[in-house]
Amino acid sequence: MEALGAASAVLGIAGFGLQVYQTLDDFISKATGAHQCIITLKTDINLTNVTLTRIQKLLLKDEEAKHSDKGRRLFDDAVLSATQDAANECFVVFQDIISFIETGGKLKVSRATKKQSIQVPQLDREAVVSKMQSIRWALVDKEITVYTSRLLSFKVSLNLIFSVTTFEMKYSELMDHNLTNESTILIDIRNHQVR
Repeated sequence: MEALGAASAVLGIAGFGLQVYQTLDDFISKATGAHQCIITLKTDINLTNVTLTRIQKLLLKDEEAKHSDKGRRLFDDAVLSATQDAANECFVVFQDIISFIETGGKLKVSRATKKQSIQVPQLDREAVVSKMQSIRWALVDKEITVYTSRLLSFKVSLNLIFSVTTFEMKYSELMDHNLTNESTILIDIRNHQVR
């Protein structure tokens, strides 16, 4: 698996995550009585996008390292595969959230409006819809919590990959710097002894 291909896939998934974030933001602003769990989900989506963007930058550095004269890679094939798998799972969760919003958003208003107009014509339509939305939030709380926990597990995996890779990168830079300094010192000592 090539780092550049993985980087572009991760970038695409992060872009889709941003769209999910914005869709969820619109959904929250339109829905009355939105519970804290959906706001938490929105925050988790944003943090997942931040992680995906950071990993994408590391993948691009890995691609640059592949073509440089040092040739020291940050990601081996197993880590690239694990990164791609975790990013793909985030994409699946993002798709599930969009599907949930699209079906839930369309059904809640149209069903409430039809029931209201047939069963209780003397009540204010907006009040009935508002009440139905607040009841509906209580019913979907569990599903939103499931999305949050699924996203959290993949976000943790991605953050772990990011942390380990960043550590390896910094360690390699430090070792390169130390070797350069040692070489310079040895050359100076040799030059001093020759004189």
